Amino acid sequence: MAAERTSPQVRKGGEVRVEALTSAWNHPVRETPITFVSAFFTRKGARAWLPSYP
Repeated sequence: MAAERTSPQVRKGGEVRVEALTSAWNHPVRETPITFVSAFFTRKGARAWLPSYP
């Protein structure tokens, strides 16, 4: 039996999700040798760009 397809769910980011967002972004930098970024993303950095996204 084929699995049902579901649509991705995207929640709004915000101050309450800064910790989770930075953790998800930093995971490949911290845990894998394969990444397109080489520096950790800080909470301060996330707070700077987060308000520009709806």
